[in-house]
Amino acid sequence: FRLYQEGLGTHEALEVIARCIGRRAGEFQVAGTKDRRALSLQRVSICRLRRESLLRAVLHPWWDNRIRFSHAEYQDKPVRLGDLDGNHFRLALRGVSAKLCIPDARAALEQGATSLREKGFLNHFGLQRFGSQEIRGHLVGSALIGRRWDDAMKLILGDAADLLGTAARGSTPAMQAIRSLPHRHHLERELLRGIADGLSAEGALRRLPWRSLFMYINCAQSLLFNHALSQRVSLFGRERMPEDMLLPMASGEASDCNRCQTSPLAQVVLPLPGRDVVYPPHLAKVYAQASEDLLGLPLEAFHRAGEDQDADGRHSLPTAHGTYRAAAVVPSEISWEFLSPAEAATRGKQLLHSEVDRLYAEEAQERADSGATVGSTSRWTPPKHGDAAVLLNLTLPSSAYVTLAVRELTSRQAVNREAAAQSNGAGDN
Repeated sequence: FRLYQEGLGTHEALEVIARCIGRRAGEFQVAGTKDRRALSLQRVSICRLRRESLLRAVLHPWWDNRIRFSHAEYQDKPVRLGDLDGNHFRLALRGVSAKLCIPDARAALEQGATSLREKGFLNHFGLQRFGSQEIRGHLVGSALIGRRWDDAMKLILGDAADLLGTAARGSTPAMQAIRSLPHRHHLERELLRGIADGLSAEGALRRLPWRSLFMYINCAQSLLFNHALSQRVSLFGRERMPEDMLLPMASGEASDCNRCQTSPLAQVVLPLPGRDVVYPPHLAKVYAQASEDLLGLPLEAFHRAGEDQDADGRHSLPTAHGTYRAAAVVPSEISWEFLSPAEAATRGKQLLHSEVDRLYAEEAQERADSGATVGSTSRWTPPKHGDAAVLLNLTLPSSAYVTLAVRELTSRQAVNREAAAQSNGAGDN
């Protein structure tokens, strides 16, 4: 089925659906995860679920109206992680200065977008990779990789760690306190239940979904990748180096080859630390130093992560295999539209419309045609008077962050403005 969500991440949305149909969230399969800040649409599969059960889920008292689904159908094959070539994004950049309406400024914007299309941007992991809580995910990942089970458990619990003493007693009041936690705190609740059942910190952590534990470890890997990529560019620039590791290219990929000529780093890969990767000679010390400074771990710890097994031969946590990631990304498709303040005002309150908005509009039109009273279907705050806007459409490879593409575009405009100011003199600034 197709899953639409707004204000929720993929894991949060699947947790809601799982509770409403009496299944585990880990049974759902997706090609990738979506950010809670977006209005997103993606494919989801789950084995041996009747279509009627999914349809009835919307009647459950725990159903969240920010979730919608469509195209529920039976297929022979499930969706697998990575079953996508990329993601298509539509963005509206609001609050754009009206000064960009002048021809020179608009030409600079078009030049920046053209440069983004031809040269791409550095393929850092976005901030959302590391979580929005006070305790960042990479700190939990560091504790898991370092086998500091008590620290990892307390970091995940956050404020709920105050209930550890109560949970350890395993009394009826303790279980009531655990059940009183908000529904979104499913990881915290599962950990406390494990402690109430007499498990150790490691045993309680083992109860958490594999996907959640892996995400924490991946946060730590991503942090080191970001640092190594920044150092790679700072030390050696954006041209290829003899020691660089290159992404294999299949035969016939002429367009990709041409793209690599304009963006040499698009064919360069850097490792996410783990037992199955090797490090480029000129960056090995960078990785080792970053692991010590940022995570308090020797780099070798990533190569040991997951080796511990319990009495039944199960791994104590997901193994940090490691992988390789392109150093730069070039959009496969990009287009843009500049809206002056007058044009933005003409568009009304919404500059972009989602699939749900279109359904609302169709329903409103049907009701208007029938003579029924039609209320407002808009769910957005109107733009401020005098603000211009920019609409972007772009397609990126899987796991690339559109926020970084926007940052690249806007930072180029800032550089262009600064250069123009310097060339014109302080009096014209």
